[in-house]
Amino acid sequence: LDGIMPLLIEDNVYPLESSIVDVALMCCVMHEIPEPGRTHALGEIMRILKPGGQFAVIEFNEVMGTFGPPAHERVPRADLIAYCERAGFTADRDFDLSEHFYCAVLTR
Repeated sequence: LDGIMPLLIEDNVYPLESSIVDVALMCCVMHEIPEPGRTHALGEIMRILKPGGQFAVIEFNEVMGTFGPPAHERVPRADLIAYCERAGFTADRDFDLSEHFYCAVLTR
């Protein structure tokens, strides 16, 4: 696929210029980032996205299954959307991907 550049982000350093990304995807990461790191991470995603760019976040549902982080580490859907809205994103939609995962799609 053309135009896709996966990045491994370490220490919340995003090695990209501002406003150059059309779509960002964060998959099963938010629950691993403690505050104030979440605020910084969302600010960096906001910075690198183009105006109107989309941000998709996939996280574990609150319902415990046979895998995934413990319940106290999971980020409830409403909390995730609230974090993103405080960072300046607009929530477009959210939905279940399966019984284990949900997805929130937001716009800069």
